[in-house]
Parts: sequence; C-alpha cells; structure tokens
Amino acid sequence: MFRLITSLIFIAILAAAGAIGSFAAWGWYQGRDVSNGLKTIYIGLTDKSVRYTIAPKEVPDRKTGNVIWKGDIANHNLTEASGLVASTMDDHLYYAINDSGNEPQIFALKDTGEDVGFWRVDIDAMTDWEDLAAFEREGNQYLLIADTGDNYRWRDYLTMLVVRAPDINELPMSESIPVEWEIHFRYEGGHRDAEAVTIDEENERILILTKRQVPAEIYSLPLHARDGIQTARIVSFLSRLPQPSEQDLWEDPTYGYTRSQPTAFDMTGSRAVVLTYKDAWLYEKGWRQTWEEAFEQTPQRIRLPKLYQQESVALSADGKHLLYTTERPGNRDIAPVMQVDLK
Repeated sequence: MFRLITSLIFIAILAAAGAIGSFAAWGWYQGRDVSNGLKTIYIGLTDKSVRYTIAPKEVPDRKTGNVIWKGDIANHNLTEASGLVASTMDDHLYYAINDSGNEPQIFALKDTGEDVGFWRVDIDAMTDWEDLAAFEREGNQYLLIADTGDNYRWRDYLTMLVVRAPDINELPMSESIPVEWEIHFRYEGGHRDAEAVTIDEENERILILTKRQVPAEIYSLPLHARDGIQTARIVSFLSRLPQPSEQDLWEDPTYGYTRSQPTAFDMTGSRAVVLTYKDAWLYEKGWRQTWEEAFEQTPQRIRLPKLYQQESVALSADGKHLLYTTERPGNRDIAPVMQVDLK
C-alpha cells in the first residue's frame, strides 16, 4: 500500500510539473511574461484577500420597470457574447462579439435576439476580445473592439481595434471588415485584466474598468492614439461598488467571491452602467460633474435574475433602458436577451 501511495504521489508531481512546464513553454513561445503568469496562478490558488466588503451597508436600489425577456440569441455562432453595444442607426439594432477561442467576427442582432448578420474582421486571429464600444465620427458609427483579456496578467501589451460598424443593408457577409486603426497600450502600474470598456466621446477617451482589482480601477486611454505603445492612466476607483456579501460566499464558497467582478461597461449621455456576474450598477453624472466625480458616488443597484455568465451589457442610444445577455452554457444551450427599463 505504501508503495502504491508513493507511486501515485510521484505520478501526480510529474503531471503537475508537466502541466507547469507546458504552460511556461507555450507562454515563452508567445512572448508572454511567464514569471508573472506563474505568479498569478499561485496567487489565485492561495490568496482570497479580495473576499471583503468595502461598500456602504446601505445601497439604494434603482427604480426600474420589470426585467423583460426579449428572446434568445438566434445565431448559434454567437456562443460566448462578451461585448454588446447599441447601434446609432437603428433603435432596435445591436452589435456583439464573442470571447476568446472563437473566430474574429462582429455580429448584428435585433433586441429580440434575431440574427441580422455577421462579418469577419480582417485580422489573422483574435487574442482575447472582451468588450465592444461605439462612437461616431464624421457621421459614421465606429466600433471599438477591446482585446484586453489577460487572465494570467502576462501579456506584454493589449490592443484596441477600431472598425466601421457594418451596414446591414449594404455590406455582404462574404466581405470582411478592415481595421481602421489599432491602439496598443500598457497600464501604468503593471499588468491588469479587464473585460469592461466604454467610450467617453465628450472627452475623446476610452475608459477601461479592471476586473480583479479591489476596488475596481478605471483607466483612461486616448481614443485617437495610433503610434507606438500608449500608457493607460488611472483616473478613478469604483470604491463604492459593493463587494461579495456573506450570502454570496455561503452559497458558493469557491466562486462566490467573483460575483461582484465587473464584466461589462457602457456609457450614454449622463448615464453609465457596470455589469457584474450578479447585478448591474447605475452611475449618473450630474450637471457640471465630471465622470471622475460621478464614479465616487454610491451607484444605484439594478437587481437582476440569476443567469449563467452574464458578460455583456448595452445602454440604449437614448439611455432609457439597458440590454444584456449571457454566454451559452456548454456553448450549446440558449442565451437569453434581457431588457431593463430605467425610470
């Protein structure tokens, strides 16, 4: 029996060493910061320091209409919706993207989930697309694709891709969408993982919301930067964004601490919404306020039903409601499209 146990332990050690070696070799081949990647894995396995509450005890609920099921995503290729944004050309049209491990495509869909079309972006491959934002320029709508996923915090730089929003009436799906320009950047202060990005058009900047920092950080990046590798500068903290409750940790001791991590971010007019795995949080900017001042306030909670892996949210062009959706469980199940009317 002793020999059997010793052999099993030895095999387990060899398997672990092989997995770590493979991970390190792959990262080295990709030009990644392998030492930081291994450190990130170690911290993730041993450190639960993010499991604490930093928000006020009382958080105001936003008065909303009902959470409405609008339909299901019809296009089966849209399996891991990680970014969603409203069209400025059609009140019922939205654009979406998949998460990593999929083809580099942009999808168009109605707010009911009806498929309108999808187009390949003219790049060799995607790394880790996480969110989608939109802005207007010279009468045209542009989409910003945030290639900002960095689970192991080991990418040397991140990328924003800017493309024109596909015209669903004129652009055949057989044609690819060219990249208008790319923005390469790093964060001041080191590696960060972010799944939530929006655009502050008034100040011509991209706002990036980090996922795993407590409190969540907002970084700013020039929207029209093109040359070299830019530096994303920290401009705000969401220090009043509530963290996991004791109930969250009791219900799910393993992953309950992630329920308050930001997964999507959108901004329209004087409203900004942050989506987490649990709820949505609404920030409103007052007259003469800056967004930095608005983000210092306690957000209003928008209670959402518990759904699988909700990682994309979009405010309507008029800011009167928000739309959100989820990934498909097992890449095969339904992905509902939900709407919340804001009062």
